[in-house]
Amino acid sequence: MWDDDPIPCDKCGTPHARCTAHTRRGAHCGQPRMAGQRVCRLHGGKSPQALAGAERRQGEERARRALGSFGAPAGVSRTPGRC
Repeated sequence: MWDDDPIPCDKCGTPHARCTAHTRRGAHCGQPRMAGQRVCRLHGGKSPQALAGAERRQGEERARRALGSFGAPAGVSRTPGRC
């Protein structure tokens, strides 16, 4: 999901398949995004909170794919430990 799909940019509006950050001159970064994230390692992708969020998003995506392959409903609870 996150690694291949272009993401619409909040700043310029064009979809980026790579990092969505921009330079001071307004050009897009062009570095590859980190797995499960919108930005590269140079623009905050290596921060602890970004890594934790990416891990959570990737886990949710794996769960959706597993539920879809078994024919179960795709409603995944975002709250851990609650049904």
